[in-house]
Amino acid sequence: MNSKDIKDIYAGLKRRHGSKTLLLFRVGDDLVAYLSDAAVVASALNLPLENSPGDPLQPQLAVRFPAQRQEAYVNRLIEAGHAVLVSQEYDSDGNYKIKLQ
Repeated sequence: MNSKDIKDIYAGLKRRHGSKTLLLFRVGDDLVAYLSDAAVVASALNLPLENSPGDPLQPQLAVRFPAQRQEAYVNRLIEAGHAVLVSQEYDSDGNYKIKLQ
């Protein structure tokens, strides 16, 4: 499967799992939330928001944390009343499928 733009993957997963489900994506050694989920996750976990790489004219909000903190942070999000989906999709070469444009 070819890499896809985060906006396409995000929209598809939101349609499938519900607009209120927070989406976390495994990117290297981090878990990252994008777009509207980034603000919710950042607020709930007291983490800083950042602009993800991509088109400088259309920055995309993101928040990231180390994947080793996944259990603790996902539990905090669930305890705060959020549904959470963690996407960890890799291609046949072991590279993460998402690319930012």
